[in-house]
Amino acid sequence: MNEKLTDDVVAEVQRSLLKWHVNLEVLRQPPPEIKSDRVATANGETWLIEYKTSSNSVPIGRGIATLTSDRERIHGARCLLVVAFMGEAGAKACEAAGVNWIDLSGNARVDVPGLVVDISGKANQFVRVGRPASLFSPKTSRVLRCLLQREEATTQAEICRLTRLDDGAVSKISRSLVDIGFAAKDKHGLLTCPNKRAATKAWLGEYAPKREVLGRFAIQTGTLEELADFSRLCRKRSIDCFPTGSLATWVLVGHKPVSRVCYVRREHAARLVGTLRTADATTPEESVLTIEIPYDDGVFMSERKVEGIVVVHPLQALLDLENDAPPQVREALELPVYGAPRGSDA
Repeated sequence: MNEKLTDDVVAEVQRSLLKWHVNLEVLRQPPPEIKSDRVATANGETWLIEYKTSSNSVPIGRGIATLTSDRERIHGARCLLVVAFMGEAGAKACEAAGVNWIDLSGNARVDVPGLVVDISGKANQFVRVGRPASLFSPKTSRVLRCLLQREEATTQAEICRLTRLDDGAVSKISRSLVDIGFAAKDKHGLLTCPNKRAATKAWLGEYAPKREVLGRFAIQTGTLEELADFSRLCRKRSIDCFPTGSLATWVLVGHKPVSRVCYVRREHAARLVGTLRTADATTPEESVLTIEIPYDDGVFMSERKVEGIVVVHPLQALLDLENDAPPQVREALELPVYGAPRGSDA
């Protein structure tokens, strides 16, 4: 829908594209079934243009949904999303959907036959005070987490039970997820995530976990057997303490860890510490386990048990994986994120 796509904004977009030899001419009378803000032609092709004043995940997702829907009506049309400033999450969502974008701060990503433009790093020229609410904040992200972690369609009542959110909150969050294409509701009211890959990429772009480091402890975890021993000890004492990130990736897909981190529930932390010895300078690195208390209990949702070791869900492991992890490690972990984990005996 139109968010004040003024002639000045259109002219700015035309100037930007003209620099790259794309002469955009806006149609005076676009097809009536098209919902995008503008329809234009350039170099013999049709361009669909949608404008959003905000770079939040919700309006960006709505813009992408409008453009991709219209693209189905005009086969071969090029999609162009225009925003004041495009954030990392929005750029990833556009890439996943095959949507080009330009922002009014000077950044752009346009990939069409004969032209590839990739400009980034220019500062936001439209900074506002305060941080907008996000669907990826700890509480609201629980609904998306629930849909991403389940293969079957889910009732709203079940989502309320799993996320411990009330019906009104789940209903509001679900509507927003549907609007941006990260959720779909069938005629029976059952919810699914139709594009897990795009939703996960968008979340990765905004993921900023809050957690408290409980400590670094001397625990033998150099082999999977030793890690399984520690996992059994925790279960025996009714303590939820699950490997995440690189350590969970080792369990799930077999890649050796570059770090060893576990999450423990806050209410279990004191009981766990009483059984452990703090690591010191003489402790071998492969025997040092960092234990953290996450502020969001959602990280414990849908844990997996593999080879006797209880770990966080593959989605959480992917979110916590180090930014410098090798691409092949991320690719291997994506497989269980979008399906069942290898060797699960849960």
